[in-house]
Amino acid sequence: MGDRSRRAGRHPGALWQFVEPLIPAFNPLKAQVLYHQLDLDRSRGTYDRKRFQKYIEIPRNVSYAEPKFLERCRKDQSLQEGIVSLGQDFTGVTLLPTVTQDEPLVVDYLAQFFGDAKDTALILHVLRSDVRRGQDPAGRARATW
Repeated sequence: MGDRSRRAGRHPGALWQFVEPLIPAFNPLKAQVLYHQLDLDRSRGTYDRKRFQKYIEIPRNVSYAEPKFLERCRKDQSLQEGIVSLGQDFTGVTLLPTVTQDEPLVVDYLAQFFGDAKDTALILHVLRSDVRRGQDPAGRARATW
């Protein structure tokens, strides 16, 4: 692996160390950095459950989000500014491409961790009930993931 590839592989991780402690108002930035780290991990065949859980627990307006979870976040003063809408451009800050859709990544991680298991307790509160029952966000049955 060349020096440039090694540096690129460390980039999202180094960014995460910087953005993780930031207040929820920075959740859009946190989501973008975590998304790219998860995608990099996935490209290497690594699926980090704790990192995915951090990502999935960042409130965002996506099709698979549990409406009750988002409503609780909207009512919480400290979280309402931190609800993420994908597509925000932080390229000037992170040098990472804008994330406009995360469902393929989320579906892949869900399949890795919960494809044939019932242990979804850690993330139940953030996923729509149909997704928890085995449908991916597009409505396909778990067997087709």
